[in-house]
Amino acid sequence: MPVTTGGGSSPTNPWVEIASWATVGTVSAEYFTISLWHRWITEPVINSGYGMIVSMRARNGNNPREIKVDGGSAGTHTWGTRLKSVGLQTWNGGYSPAVNTGTDDIVEGQWYHYAIVGDGANGTKAYQNGVEVLSNSNSLIGIGEVEFIRCPSNSYNTQPAEAQIAHVKYWTEPLTQAEIASEMATGEPFRFANIKCWRPMLDNTSDYLGVTGDNSNSNIGTFGGSVPVAWHRQNALFSKL
Repeated sequence: MPVTTGGGSSPTNPWVEIASWATVGTVSAEYFTISLWHRWITEPVINSGYGMIVSMRARNGNNPREIKVDGGSAGTHTWGTRLKSVGLQTWNGGYSPAVNTGTDDIVEGQWYHYAIVGDGANGTKAYQNGVEVLSNSNSLIGIGEVEFIRCPSNSYNTQPAEAQIAHVKYWTEPLTQAEIASEMATGEPFRFANIKCWRPMLDNTSDYLGVTGDNSNSNIGTFGGSVPVAWHRQNALFSKL
């Protein structure tokens, strides 16, 4: 089952911490891929704050560095110029230029697959449904270690929009477009190399199949509904070799 986030107000607005330094260890945030399925149940409201989808924070000393994909709520509180566009932004000693798709490409209630890929000095890319839609060249070299990955982010938990997430995965390597397309088709990771955690979001107590995330540091929402793709037990195939 997916987990529902948002739909409330600070400090009770549900959010989920997918991974943290306490659970994945000392891991550089210069190279990574975050993959998840997401849908808005109720869309972001104009001028109501970030319509955050996923946020990653790294640490360089005491200075936080951020990478985030936004749902494009328009207004002064975010970079999106259209309500239902996808926005990408990074901060590594300074914000990257604000970019968004500029199109009303998000339909309320419909599942979309998102992937954020960090590639060191080459910057960051964002994919929607396996297609690259945004990028920036802001270098991630020296950004520090991963502090947390959250959906959306408790730093902006006053956004009243309600969303669902499922099949969240995190690797310490930049995946190719072909690999991202494969990850769209399965809940369990297609690529196991360099993966640090994955969350099927089945429910709060069931077998997470190797997950090393941190549900304890979260204001977890409700579980329920159908997932966008099936959870395939690929390990059963390995046992036949």
